[in-house]
Amino acid sequence: MRHKLFVFSLLFLAPIYAEGFKAGATRVDITPPVGLQLMGFADRTAPSTGVLDPLHARILVLETAQERLAIVTLDVCRVFGPWWIDALRERVKTSSGISHVLVIATHTHSAPVIGDEENKASSWERETLDKVSKAILAAHQQAVEAQLGVGYGSVDAGYNRRTMRAGGKVEMIWENPQRRHMGPVDRTVAVLRIDDKQGRPIAILINHALHPVVFGVRGLSYSADFVGPLTASVESSFGGATVCLFVQGACGDINPYHADVPPEQDPPGKRDWTAGVIAKEAVRVANEIRTSTPEHPMLQVMEDTLNFHGRWTAAAKTDFRLPVSAILINRQIALMSMPGEPFVEFQTRWRDACPVADCLFAGYANGYFGYFPTIRAAAEGGYGASDDATWIETGAAERMLDQATIRIYELLNSLRPDVQPYVPPPADQSAPTRPASGR
Repeated sequence: MRHKLFVFSLLFLAPIYAEGFKAGATRVDITPPVGLQLMGFADRTAPSTGVLDPLHARILVLETAQERLAIVTLDVCRVFGPWWIDALRERVKTSSGISHVLVIATHTHSAPVIGDEENKASSWERETLDKVSKAILAAHQQAVEAQLGVGYGSVDAGYNRRTMRAGGKVEMIWENPQRRHMGPVDRTVAVLRIDDKQGRPIAILINHALHPVVFGVRGLSYSADFVGPLTASVESSFGGATVCLFVQGACGDINPYHADVPPEQDPPGKRDWTAGVIAKEAVRVANEIRTSTPEHPMLQVMEDTLNFHGRWTAAAKTDFRLPVSAILINRQIALMSMPGEPFVEFQTRWRDACPVADCLFAGYANGYFGYFPTIRAAAEGGYGASDDATWIETGAAERMLDQATIRIYELLNSLRPDVQPYVPPPADQSAPTRPASGR
């Protein structure tokens, strides 16, 4: 077998009911000092020169009597290295009793370079670890009895940057597309609203797939890109105490209509237009959601590690360990994650495959392993599908999606672990025998 599965958390197959469902949320400024190298564009070699808007970590803590989960969104291009995530998990487990942590990058391309090695980590990375650890503790301490609901909207803010030319050649359209809807796009804006018992919003979580690259390669200031004004606008719409988390979806091949616009050439506010389109719809949806208290509060989390080889000959025998999470909230809301840049079709496939009605998808979560194209896109070629930005063997994302789907079925007790395996008949029997239940 080329793929190996390692399970490093407990799988709760039997329902575990708890009294009470609690939530707490907070935010913390993680803006680095000016002068660090920026991440996201290989041909941008100059360091940062200023701060256009602050970078934030936003935290949502969900709790039942048995389980605690922290969802952390970071205004960075990719999440911090394994050492950072491991250290965060250890700290919050000790301080807050939180057993599961999901760290998601919003994927802004106007944030500093991040590495994987602890001994090369910048002081900013270490300071951010301290800030996020303390913020998670604060969210846990502020957690109150909560109720929740999910709603959906639709926006037209981006396009698929891959287009097929005559002869089957892929052309990449990086900015100002002349015609829209060139490839698959997911217009869905999913909104998870979490209120206190009085109906006041604790957190608004927005799930959408769109690359934060409005400012492009020429931008040298720190910025959360459109995610900054988007989250700020939603928070102001519901009062300063509400925390808005933007959970980046499968935006591996999805660009905003306005891309590669330098901040100094953005007086009409292309970034703010992009943010405003999403914020307006998210606020509309959130206002229509009627939250409710779960009858049987449950929080179930499965975190698997799948082993894959590299895509190309030079790394074909290298083992890459990819973390995949499947989360089930109150047996009604499912969230899966992938540690890199999935093409948008995986987000829509997840909604089709997931056995519960409300399905969220997080890319850029708990690790980073390059792009995850579909098998067809890998064969067609193009950036992110068949080049050195694609690290992992073809079919990896399909396997991850299948694994998360299986886990949700298991958490729902739809795939029973206690069925006796089929034992084939002795080899000397002349006629084949099928299982008693076979048809």
